[in-house]
Amino acid sequence: MGSTVPPIVANLYMKEVEKTALNIFHGTSPSQWFRYVGDTWDKIKIHEVQAVTKYINSVDNNIKFTLEDVENNRLDFLDCAILIKKKNGQLDIKVYRKLTHTDQCLWFDSHHPLELNLGVIRTLHHHVENVHVNITAKDKELKYLKEALKAYGYLEWAFIKTATKNSKDISTTDRGKEQSRQKNVVIPYVAGISEKLRRIFNKHQILVFFKPTNTLRKKLVYPKDPTPKHKQSNIVNAIQSNENCTDVYISETKQLLHKQMAQQRRANSSGQDLAVYLYLKDKGRSFDDNNMHILHREDSCGVLFVPDAGVLGDPESPGELHLHEVLPAAPP
Repeated sequence: MGSTVPPIVANLYMKEVEKTALNIFHGTSPSQWFRYVGDTWDKIKIHEVQAVTKYINSVDNNIKFTLEDVENNRLDFLDCAILIKKKNGQLDIKVYRKLTHTDQCLWFDSHHPLELNLGVIRTLHHHVENVHVNITAKDKELKYLKEALKAYGYLEWAFIKTATKNSKDISTTDRGKEQSRQKNVVIPYVAGISEKLRRIFNKHQILVFFKPTNTLRKKLVYPKDPTPKHKQSNIVNAIQSNENCTDVYISETKQLLHKQMAQQRRANSSGQDLAVYLYLKDKGRSFDDNNMHILHREDSCGVLFVPDAGVLGDPESPGELHLHEVLPAAPP
């Protein structure tokens, strides 16, 4: 769900750390050293375990390795449970699940494209096919996954469809290359409507991809803190004086709001004074920043407001805000 850069940087950093550690260590180096980002599989002589652990932790103070030893001829590495057979020393690999694993997955009747639901089945099956070396254990794991997925509404025809699709993948390589050269379009996914649009686009040899319109990230995650009012620009703001007055002044500014408000409080030494300054001076009034409200942002809007033209209280309707919309002129 995040950037792909951190794993690459971590891998490069760990490669340098292990290169330094293994080349300088004076004892018996590990006969096996397999690493995936920050997890390593090592084969070390028993009497060298503590020495190797202590030394490798001294190479870089920012990196600390923890030790997990074999228990009952079993060692969990990444998402694999690896059993070491006593008779011949061969490895028996199975899928590893934590004790807190709940088999939770995407509901089949949720508001997602069918391809996404079928992708859940294919992904889990692909994992089993590439982890297990024992045919009996593989069949047992596939049966377990099928029962777990059925609990979330996955139907029998979905398993048949994914199995048929997988058998055709080998013969569709050339067709996939041809499709990659075609035009494509991405549209929001709305159940029942997006599928119809895709069929229409397909008639014109245009590939269609769906994207979600309502995600948890949009609802819960805000990458940036909200910008304070006084640091915003390109806005239309309204402000009311402090002296229990119903008059409201509306202005537009392209600069930072706190700079505009500072200019409105003082006389202009190099030109004409602002209208709000003259109004406050004439009425003997003042305004507070806390009484300022942002009415509109003009980043991507065609509505224009007359800069600093001030709409003050109307005797017939005191306190009413008059926003005058000015449409862009038609091109000549």
